[in-house]
Amino acid sequence: MITATAPVDAAGIAVLASTAASAATHLGGGAEVAALAVRVLATDAQRRSSLHGDTAEVTLTVEVDGTELVMRLRDTGEPVAGPPTEVLALVDAGFATGADGGTDGSGNVTVVRVPLPAHVRLLDDTDLEVVADDAPAVDAPVTVRALEPGDAPALTRCIYRCYGWTYPNADMYFPDRVTAAIESGRRIGEVAMAADGEMAAHWGAVVVADGVVETGVTVTDPRYRGRGLAAQLGDRLLQRLMDNGVHGRLREPVLTHPATQRIALREGAALVGLILHAGKPLEQIGITDGVAERAGVGHTHVQPAGPAGTSHHVDPRGVRILRP
Repeated sequence: MITATAPVDAAGIAVLASTAASAATHLGGGAEVAALAVRVLATDAQRRSSLHGDTAEVTLTVEVDGTELVMRLRDTGEPVAGPPTEVLALVDAGFATGADGGTDGSGNVTVVRVPLPAHVRLLDDTDLEVVADDAPAVDAPVTVRALEPGDAPALTRCIYRCYGWTYPNADMYFPDRVTAAIESGRRIGEVAMAADGEMAAHWGAVVVADGVVETGVTVTDPRYRGRGLAAQLGDRLLQRLMDNGVHGRLREPVLTHPATQRIALREGAALVGLILHAGKPLEQIGITDGVAERAGVGHTHVQPAGPAGTSHHVDPRGVRILRP
Protein backbone atom coordinates (compact mmCIF):
# COMPACT_ATOMS: atom_id res chain seq x y z
CA MET A 1 0.00 0.00 0.00
CA ILE A 2 1.19 3.51 -0.83
CA THR A 3 0.01 6.49 1.23
CA ALA A 4 0.55 10.19 0.53
CA THR A 5 -0.79 13.33 2.20
CA ALA A 6 -0.78 16.73 0.53
CA PRO A 7 -2.48 20.12 0.79
CA VAL A 8 -5.52 20.69 -1.38
CA ASP A 9 -3.91 23.17 -3.75
CA ALA A 10 -2.55 22.97 -7.28
CA ALA A 11 0.86 21.70 -6.16
CA GLY A 12 -0.61 19.12 -3.77
CA ILE A 13 -3.04 17.81 -6.36
CA ALA A 14 -0.18 17.45 -8.86
CA VAL A 15 1.85 15.48 -6.30
CA LEU A 16 -1.05 13.11 -5.60
CA ALA A 17 -1.71 12.56 -9.30
CA SER A 18 1.99 11.83 -9.85
CA THR A 19 1.94 9.39 -6.91
CA ALA A 20 -1.00 7.52 -8.41
CA ALA A 21 0.68 7.38 -11.83
CA SER A 22 3.93 6.04 -10.35
CA ALA A 23 2.08 3.38 -8.37
CA ALA A 24 0.11 2.31 -11.43
CA THR A 25 3.27 2.13 -13.54
CA HIS A 26 4.99 -0.02 -10.92
CA LEU A 27 2.02 -2.37 -10.78
CA GLY A 28 1.48 -2.52 -14.52
CA GLY A 29 -1.75 -0.52 -14.58
CA GLY A 30 -2.86 2.51 -16.55
CA ALA A 31 -0.79 5.42 -15.24
CA GLU A 32 -2.67 8.10 -17.16
CA VAL A 33 -6.08 6.89 -16.02
CA ALA A 34 -4.91 6.57 -12.41
CA ALA A 35 -3.48 10.09 -12.44
CA LEU A 36 -6.61 11.54 -14.03
CA ALA A 37 -8.90 9.78 -11.55
CA VAL A 38 -6.95 11.05 -8.54
CA ARG A 39 -6.76 14.55 -10.00
CA VAL A 40 -10.55 14.54 -10.36
CA LEU A 41 -11.05 13.27 -6.79
CA ALA A 42 -8.62 15.80 -5.33
CA THR A 43 -10.09 18.71 -7.31
CA ASP A 44 -13.52 17.77 -6.03
CA ALA A 45 -12.13 17.74 -2.47
CA GLN A 46 -10.63 21.19 -3.12
CA ARG A 47 -14.05 22.56 -4.10
CA ARG A 48 -15.49 21.25 -0.83
CA SER A 49 -12.67 22.48 1.43
CA SER A 50 -14.27 25.79 2.39
CA LEU A 51 -14.33 24.79 6.07
CA HIS A 52 -10.54 24.59 6.36
CA GLY A 53 -9.37 26.93 3.61
CA ASP A 54 -5.64 26.95 2.94
CA THR A 55 -4.90 24.42 5.71
CA ALA A 56 -7.00 21.63 4.17
CA GLU A 57 -5.19 18.38 3.39
CA VAL A 58 -6.17 15.12 1.73
CA THR A 59 -4.70 11.65 2.08
CA LEU A 60 -4.39 9.24 -0.81
CA THR A 61 -3.92 5.49 -0.47
CA VAL A 62 -3.18 3.25 -3.43
CA GLU A 63 -3.32 -0.53 -3.17
CA VAL A 64 -4.01 -3.64 -5.21
CA ASP A 65 -7.24 -5.55 -4.73
CA GLY A 66 -7.11 -8.66 -6.88
CA THR A 67 -6.95 -7.49 -10.47
CA GLU A 68 -7.74 -3.84 -9.75
CA LEU A 69 -5.82 -0.82 -8.53
CA VAL A 70 -7.85 0.87 -5.78
CA MET A 71 -7.30 4.54 -4.97
CA ARG A 72 -8.94 6.08 -1.89
CA LEU A 73 -8.92 9.77 -1.14
CA ARG A 74 -9.80 10.97 2.35
CA ASP A 75 -10.76 14.58 3.08
CA THR A 76 -12.53 16.53 5.84
CA GLY A 77 -14.42 18.99 3.66
CA GLU A 78 -18.13 19.26 3.04
CA PRO A 79 -19.74 15.80 3.16
CA VAL A 80 -20.35 13.72 0.06
CA ALA A 81 -22.95 11.09 -0.77
CA GLY A 82 -21.16 9.60 -3.77
CA PRO A 83 -18.23 10.01 -6.15
CA PRO A 84 -17.86 13.05 -8.42
CA THR A 85 -19.78 12.86 -11.67
CA GLU A 86 -16.50 13.23 -13.59
CA VAL A 87 -15.26 9.96 -12.07
CA LEU A 88 -18.51 8.23 -12.98
CA ALA A 89 -17.86 9.32 -16.55
CA LEU A 90 -14.56 7.38 -16.43
CA VAL A 91 -16.50 4.31 -15.32
CA ASP A 92 -19.07 4.76 -18.07
CA ALA A 93 -16.27 5.05 -20.63
CA GLY A 94 -14.66 1.84 -19.40
CA PHE A 95 -11.44 3.46 -18.15
CA ALA A 96 -12.33 2.71 -14.51
CA THR A 97 -14.13 -0.36 -13.18
CA GLY A 98 -15.96 1.26 -10.29
CA ALA A 99 -16.30 4.31 -8.04
CA ASP A 100 -17.88 5.07 -4.69
CA GLY A 101 -18.02 7.80 -2.11
CA GLY A 102 -19.41 8.63 1.31
CA THR A 103 -18.56 9.48 4.91
CA ASP A 104 -17.20 7.14 7.57
CA GLY A 105 -17.66 9.24 10.70
CA SER A 106 -14.27 10.97 10.55
CA GLY A 107 -14.39 12.38 7.05
CA ASN A 108 -15.16 11.72 3.42
CA VAL A 109 -13.78 8.76 1.50
CA THR A 110 -14.01 8.63 -2.27
CA VAL A 111 -12.83 5.57 -4.14
CA VAL A 112 -12.05 4.74 -7.75
CA ARG A 113 -10.94 1.39 -9.17
CA VAL A 114 -8.73 1.05 -12.25
CA PRO A 115 -8.18 -2.29 -13.99
CA LEU A 116 -4.74 -3.91 -14.04
CA PRO A 117 -3.73 -5.89 -17.15
CA ALA A 118 -4.83 -9.17 -15.56
CA HIS A 119 -8.34 -7.78 -15.16
CA VAL A 120 -8.93 -7.89 -18.90
CA ARG A 121 -7.09 -11.14 -19.66
CA LEU A 122 -9.85 -13.20 -21.24
CA LEU A 123 -10.29 -16.97 -21.44
CA ASP A 124 -8.50 -18.40 -24.47
CA ASP A 125 -11.13 -20.44 -26.30
CA THR A 126 -8.64 -21.96 -28.74
CA ASP A 127 -9.35 -25.68 -29.07
CA LEU A 128 -12.44 -25.32 -26.86
CA GLU A 129 -15.89 -26.38 -28.02
CA VAL A 130 -19.36 -26.16 -26.53
CA VAL A 131 -20.47 -29.64 -25.47
CA ALA A 132 -23.98 -30.51 -26.61
CA ASP A 133 -26.57 -31.34 -23.96
CA ASP A 134 -27.03 -34.77 -25.54
CA ALA A 135 -23.31 -35.57 -25.68
CA PRO A 136 -22.45 -39.18 -24.77
CA ALA A 137 -21.92 -39.64 -21.05
CA VAL A 138 -18.53 -40.60 -19.69
CA ASP A 139 -17.96 -42.82 -16.68
CA ALA A 140 -14.46 -41.57 -15.88
CA PRO A 141 -13.80 -41.12 -12.15
CA VAL A 142 -13.71 -37.65 -10.64
CA THR A 143 -12.19 -36.20 -7.49
CA VAL A 144 -14.46 -34.05 -5.35
CA ARG A 145 -12.73 -31.34 -3.31
CA ALA A 146 -12.71 -27.66 -2.43
CA LEU A 147 -12.12 -25.04 -5.11
CA GLU A 148 -8.53 -23.76 -5.17
CA PRO A 149 -7.03 -20.63 -6.79
CA GLY A 150 -5.27 -22.76 -9.39
CA ASP A 151 -8.63 -24.14 -10.54
CA ALA A 152 -9.75 -20.79 -12.02
CA PRO A 153 -8.68 -21.56 -15.62
CA ALA A 154 -10.39 -24.96 -15.48
CA LEU A 155 -13.56 -23.35 -14.13
CA THR A 156 -13.69 -20.82 -16.97
CA ARG A 157 -13.17 -23.62 -19.50
CA CYS A 158 -15.95 -25.70 -17.91
CA ILE A 159 -18.33 -22.74 -18.16
CA TYR A 160 -17.39 -22.28 -21.80
CA ARG A 161 -17.98 -25.97 -22.60
CA CYS A 162 -21.46 -25.65 -21.12
CA TYR A 163 -22.51 -22.16 -22.28
CA GLY A 164 -20.01 -20.86 -24.81
CA TRP A 165 -19.84 -17.07 -24.46
CA THR A 166 -23.44 -16.77 -23.21
CA TYR A 167 -22.97 -17.12 -19.43
CA PRO A 168 -24.46 -13.94 -17.87
CA ASN A 169 -21.73 -13.40 -15.23
CA ALA A 170 -18.94 -12.05 -17.45
CA ASP A 171 -16.36 -12.17 -14.63
CA MET A 172 -16.36 -15.97 -14.94
CA TYR A 173 -14.60 -15.69 -18.31
CA PHE A 174 -11.60 -13.91 -16.76
CA PRO A 175 -9.40 -16.49 -14.96
CA ASP A 176 -7.35 -13.87 -13.10
CA ARG A 177 -10.46 -12.26 -11.62
CA VAL A 178 -11.66 -15.66 -10.43
CA THR A 179 -8.24 -16.46 -8.96
CA ALA A 180 -8.14 -13.14 -7.10
CA ALA A 181 -11.63 -13.70 -5.67
CA ILE A 182 -10.66 -17.15 -4.40
CA GLU A 183 -7.38 -15.95 -2.91
CA SER A 184 -9.15 -13.10 -1.10
CA GLY A 185 -11.76 -15.43 0.39
CA ARG A 186 -14.61 -13.64 -1.38
CA ARG A 187 -15.33 -16.76 -3.45
CA ILE A 188 -15.38 -20.38 -2.27
CA GLY A 189 -16.67 -23.49 -3.94
CA GLU A 190 -16.68 -27.24 -4.34
CA VAL A 191 -15.56 -28.96 -7.53
CA ALA A 192 -15.43 -32.33 -9.24
CA MET A 193 -12.17 -32.71 -11.15
CA ALA A 194 -11.42 -35.25 -13.88
CA ALA A 195 -8.10 -37.05 -14.08
CA ASP A 196 -6.93 -34.85 -16.97
CA GLY A 197 -7.25 -31.71 -14.80
CA GLU A 198 -10.45 -30.48 -16.41
CA MET A 199 -13.40 -29.54 -14.24
CA ALA A 200 -16.49 -31.72 -14.48
CA ALA A 201 -18.72 -29.74 -12.09
CA HIS A 202 -18.72 -26.74 -9.75
CA TRP A 203 -20.92 -25.12 -7.14
CA GLY A 204 -19.77 -21.88 -5.56
CA ALA A 205 -20.59 -19.04 -3.22
CA VAL A 206 -19.56 -15.39 -2.89
CA VAL A 207 -19.63 -13.33 0.29
CA VAL A 208 -22.16 -10.49 0.11
CA ALA A 209 -22.17 -9.43 3.79
CA ASP A 210 -20.87 -10.60 7.14
CA GLY A 211 -22.26 -14.12 7.58
CA VAL A 212 -24.26 -13.97 4.33
CA VAL A 213 -23.38 -15.52 0.98
CA GLU A 214 -24.99 -15.89 -2.42
CA THR A 215 -24.55 -19.33 -3.93
CA GLY A 216 -24.48 -20.05 -7.62
CA VAL A 217 -22.34 -20.76 -10.70
CA THR A 218 -23.74 -24.27 -10.48
CA VAL A 219 -22.44 -25.93 -13.61
CA THR A 220 -21.89 -29.52 -14.77
CA ASP A 221 -20.24 -30.56 -18.01
CA PRO A 222 -23.01 -32.29 -20.03
CA ARG A 223 -20.90 -35.44 -20.31
CA TYR A 224 -20.90 -35.80 -16.51
CA ARG A 225 -24.57 -35.07 -15.85
CA GLY A 226 -26.88 -37.65 -14.33
CA ARG A 227 -24.30 -38.77 -11.77
CA GLY A 228 -25.53 -36.63 -8.89
CA LEU A 229 -22.44 -34.43 -8.86
CA ALA A 230 -24.37 -31.20 -8.37
CA ALA A 231 -26.21 -32.59 -5.34
CA GLN A 232 -22.96 -33.87 -3.87
CA LEU A 233 -21.19 -30.56 -4.33
CA GLY A 234 -24.19 -28.67 -2.98
CA ASP A 235 -24.24 -30.77 0.20
CA ARG A 236 -20.52 -30.26 0.72
CA LEU A 237 -20.82 -26.52 0.14
CA LEU A 238 -23.72 -26.14 2.58
CA GLN A 239 -21.83 -28.01 5.29
CA ARG A 240 -18.78 -25.86 4.68
CA LEU A 241 -20.85 -22.69 4.96
CA MET A 242 -22.30 -23.84 8.25
CA ASP A 243 -18.83 -24.75 9.54
CA ASN A 244 -17.67 -21.23 8.60
CA GLY A 245 -20.48 -19.62 10.58
CA VAL A 246 -22.56 -18.48 7.62
CA HIS A 247 -26.17 -17.95 8.69
CA GLY A 248 -27.80 -16.64 5.54
CA ARG A 249 -27.81 -17.92 1.98
CA LEU A 250 -29.20 -16.04 -1.01
CA ARG A 251 -30.11 -17.54 -4.37
CA GLU A 252 -31.39 -15.93 -7.55
CA PRO A 253 -32.39 -18.72 -9.93
CA VAL A 254 -34.01 -17.42 -13.10
CA LEU A 255 -37.41 -18.60 -14.18
CA THR A 256 -35.99 -20.06 -17.39
CA HIS A 257 -33.74 -22.48 -15.48
CA PRO A 258 -36.04 -24.90 -13.61
CA ALA A 259 -33.22 -27.17 -12.40
CA THR A 260 -31.79 -24.54 -10.06
CA GLN A 261 -35.28 -23.70 -8.81
CA ARG A 262 -35.96 -27.34 -7.96
CA ILE A 263 -32.66 -27.64 -6.08
CA ALA A 264 -33.33 -24.45 -4.10
CA LEU A 265 -36.85 -25.51 -3.07
CA ARG A 266 -35.76 -29.07 -2.28
CA GLU A 267 -33.15 -27.73 0.12
CA GLY A 268 -35.65 -25.57 1.99
CA ALA A 269 -35.16 -22.16 0.40
CA ALA A 270 -38.13 -19.79 0.71
CA LEU A 271 -39.32 -17.57 -2.12
CA VAL A 272 -39.26 -14.00 -0.77
CA GLY A 273 -39.37 -11.88 -3.90
CA LEU A 274 -40.06 -11.75 -7.60
CA ILE A 275 -38.27 -9.12 -9.66
CA LEU A 276 -39.70 -8.38 -13.08
CA HIS A 277 -37.26 -7.34 -15.79
CA ALA A 278 -34.41 -7.45 -13.28
CA GLY A 279 -31.77 -7.81 -15.97
CA LYS A 280 -31.14 -7.37 -19.64
CA PRO A 281 -32.69 -10.01 -21.89
CA LEU A 282 -30.15 -12.45 -23.27
CA GLU A 283 -29.78 -15.86 -24.79
CA GLN A 284 -27.92 -18.61 -22.97
CA ILE A 285 -26.92 -21.93 -24.46
CA GLY A 286 -28.67 -24.81 -22.76
CA ILE A 287 -30.98 -22.47 -20.84
CA THR A 288 -33.01 -20.53 -23.38
CA ASP A 289 -32.97 -23.05 -26.24
CA GLY A 290 -36.31 -22.67 -28.01
CA VAL A 291 -36.94 -19.32 -26.32
CA ALA A 292 -36.47 -16.06 -28.22
CA GLU A 293 -34.59 -14.50 -25.31
CA ARG A 294 -34.03 -15.12 -21.64
CA ALA A 295 -36.65 -13.10 -19.82
CA GLY A 296 -35.34 -10.52 -17.37
CA VAL A 297 -37.06 -12.18 -14.45
CA GLY A 298 -35.42 -13.50 -11.33
CA HIS A 299 -36.47 -14.40 -7.85
CA THR A 300 -34.58 -14.31 -4.61
CA HIS A 301 -34.51 -17.13 -2.11
CA VAL A 302 -33.28 -16.76 1.44
CA GLN A 303 -32.30 -20.02 3.09
CA PRO A 304 -31.04 -20.27 6.67
CA ALA A 305 -27.68 -22.00 6.68
CA GLY A 306 -27.71 -22.73 10.37
CA PRO A 307 -29.79 -24.36 13.11
CA ALA A 308 -33.18 -23.09 14.21
CA GLY A 309 -33.05 -20.13 16.56
CA THR A 310 -30.16 -18.34 14.89
CA SER A 311 -30.48 -14.82 13.50
CA HIS A 312 -31.05 -14.62 9.78
CA HIS A 313 -30.54 -11.83 7.28
CA VAL A 314 -32.97 -10.99 4.50
CA ASP A 315 -32.11 -9.25 1.26
CA PRO A 316 -33.58 -5.71 1.61
CA ARG A 317 -35.53 -6.25 -1.60
CA GLY A 318 -37.61 -8.89 0.17
CA VAL A 319 -38.32 -7.10 3.46
CA ARG A 320 -41.63 -5.52 2.38
CA ILE A 321 -42.86 -8.88 1.13
CA LEU A 322 -42.13 -10.60 4.45
CA ARG A 323 -43.76 -7.95 6.60
CA PRO A 324 -47.42 -8.55 7.46
